[in-house]
Amino acid sequence: MEKNNRKFPRVTLSLMLIMGLILPSSGWLAPVHVKAANENNPPSKIDLTGIFIAPTTGGSNSSVIGGNIVQITPNTPNQKGGIWSTEANKMDLTKDFNASMYIYFGNQGANAADGMAFVMHNDSRGTNALSPHSGSGLGVYAGQKHGSSKTDGIQKSFAVEFDTYINNNRFDGYFDTNTTKGTHVAWSYPGLAETYIDYFTLFEYRRTMKHNNIDGPSSSVQYPGNLSNDTWRKFTINWNATTSTLTYQLEGLDPVSVPINIQNIFGGDQVYWGFTGSTGSRYQNNRVAFDEVPGLVNAEVKETITRKDGTVVDGGALAKTGEELTYTINAKYLSGKQDWTNIIVKTVLNDHVSYVPGSMTISAGDGSRELDDSFWTGQSLAASIPNMNTNRNDVTISFKAKVNQVKVNTQVTESVKFEGSNYITNTKPVDYVIQANNAPEVTINEEGPIHLAVGEDYQAKGTWMDSDDSTNTLSYDLDGELLKSEVLDNGGSTEPVDWSYPITSDQLKLGENNFHVIARDNGGAYSDATIKIIVESPPAISLTDANREIPVDFGTEYTISGSWNDLDSNLVDLYYAVDSNTPVKFASNVSNSTNKGEDIDYQHSIPADQLSLGMHQVTVYVVDDTGRKSNIEVVTVNVTGKLSFMSVTENVSFENMQIPNQPTYSKRNNDWDILVKDTRGVGSSWRLTATLTDEFSDSQGHFLRDALKFVNEDGIETTMALGVETNVYEMITQDEQNVSINWESDKGILLKIDPFVYIGDYTGKINWHLIDAP
Repeated sequence: MEKNNRKFPRVTLSLMLIMGLILPSSGWLAPVHVKAANENNPPSKIDLTGIFIAPTTGGSNSSVIGGNIVQITPNTPNQKGGIWSTEANKMDLTKDFNASMYIYFGNQGANAADGMAFVMHNDSRGTNALSPHSGSGLGVYAGQKHGSSKTDGIQKSFAVEFDTYINNNRFDGYFDTNTTKGTHVAWSYPGLAETYIDYFTLFEYRRTMKHNNIDGPSSSVQYPGNLSNDTWRKFTINWNATTSTLTYQLEGLDPVSVPINIQNIFGGDQVYWGFTGSTGSRYQNNRVAFDEVPGLVNAEVKETITRKDGTVVDGGALAKTGEELTYTINAKYLSGKQDWTNIIVKTVLNDHVSYVPGSMTISAGDGSRELDDSFWTGQSLAASIPNMNTNRNDVTISFKAKVNQVKVNTQVTESVKFEGSNYITNTKPVDYVIQANNAPEVTINEEGPIHLAVGEDYQAKGTWMDSDDSTNTLSYDLDGELLKSEVLDNGGSTEPVDWSYPITSDQLKLGENNFHVIARDNGGAYSDATIKIIVESPPAISLTDANREIPVDFGTEYTISGSWNDLDSNLVDLYYAVDSNTPVKFASNVSNSTNKGEDIDYQHSIPADQLSLGMHQVTVYVVDDTGRKSNIEVVTVNVTGKLSFMSVTENVSFENMQIPNQPTYSKRNNDWDILVKDTRGVGSSWRLTATLTDEFSDSQGHFLRDALKFVNEDGIETTMALGVETNVYEMITQDEQNVSINWESDKGILLKIDPFVYIGDYTGKINWHLIDAP
């Protein structure tokens, strides 16, 4: 005793020192209340009416919110609670079953406590079974105090705990000494006394408990991290009656399988099941929502995706772009305590397929009928199906979806949710791969734009190739109107293959046309090419003298005239060309008529210096503002020379003289002005003749007969007899075109006066003639 008496003061002193070191302030202990955003919004929830019941004794604080969410404990300190299946909804451990639910641990973060437990039991208290212990007791365990009862927890029970607070000190107890890594998930037998271990350390008496039925650290305990983060987590239970094995899984963790000796643990094969939970000085909101309750509705759901040939698409099978798949969604009602009611079939198609409108049907044992497309919103389907029971136990929805093009092989997953008032389940995911479809390549040989005249055809040519499809449909389109589609086969070649399409002039309109060729493979992948074809109406011109020979005197200009028209241009230039000389633009940027196509007159004089002697081809044409040239009109211009008098003095005279005593020549006065023009060209011969047509006479009737003489260069005199034509000048044309008839003063035409003539003023008349001949 003394030894013990001496020991206790040291123990007390040590504990006090430890307390002084580790005891936190009251402010630090106060939890921070964080408002939750998702506490009322589990991913799914079914109606719990008549399925669960809360204990009516033992201080349970549990409640059912809105008929479909169980609140095990509110978000306040020192609470405990539970909820149990009714007598009619006990688990039958002689049969396989599944249970599915979502559990929620509030939003307290590191300040959360204490957690929840999934519990199966055959406690004699039935639906009033509840541990008297809050805090670490989680509403299911015996007390944590050393030496206290080990059997005041829920008896004949199995529990999976979700512990959000580590109890590992003198004030919180030592239940969790083998799970000190943090928030944990573990299973236990709360009703077995051997689950609780009392022991003594150097300083104190403690009680811990077995996690996963192991005394000491357990490597199989799961540590999910922070559970109180405003998140609903999926939790599933599966019971295999043959092996008496229960498998549970919390979302994000691996499944855990626990063999259970039914008779040793429960003492029978019918057990209550549900949840318990508690809070301490720290707290959290513990909630549960169910989507599958064991035995309530037993059903099988399945989605099958098949090709046209009936082969199943699943397990990574390949689906090709453009392929039409049939989605078949089936539900079979197997058994249950209730009809499966208010069922909505929900699915969201992957982004790489498209629902085929009008393809959905339903079969519910009363024949097949079409379902309205209004059940679809984009890629989402939400369709009601009839309530299911043992009489209507098989419902199938079927529809088609077309596989879209993807650039790379793309794995997709499809699943369907059946959401009823009392049972929510999902089909097993169907996985397949949409095979990438390389788009074909199509080209047009010419870049364009192509300029054509009205009435001109065009042969479009190019190539197409497809690396993963041997056949393509080529469509030819002109200004949005399909001309033709044809299926071409490349024989498996990956090299370009030629295509050709004739476009006739009657298919083309005046102005701009856009020809479009599209190559599309069987999967719907395509490429296209476009070329612009401009149909232009070249201007037209007329020439008044076209195709005629027009004589033109040398040295005079020639005037061209006519009209032009153009159906589509705004401005034109007009040209003429003489022979092969450089064309001359004689009218620039001439505006077209407002009413295009009307004739517009033109006229232009070609200068004489551009028209030499001889024949000339004069051409005229028009060029429009697109560079289109009109027809060419031609006229032959015959430029000829001319021999003519430029001037002849009307009155010429001879010198006055006295009657001589012998025959004497009277010379010409200076009023003789005879000018001849010869434009016939160098080497042309001509001569000038003079004819005395009226004998020289005076007013008295006297005559100077045979007086008019012509003296040539050699001095030979020729009498210019009345009426006789006399050559008085001869010429071979040189460079000069204008020739002045000049004789030396004693040569040429002279008047010879004889001594016997009468005095008087004599006049006569001479006719001049130019002879175009040597």
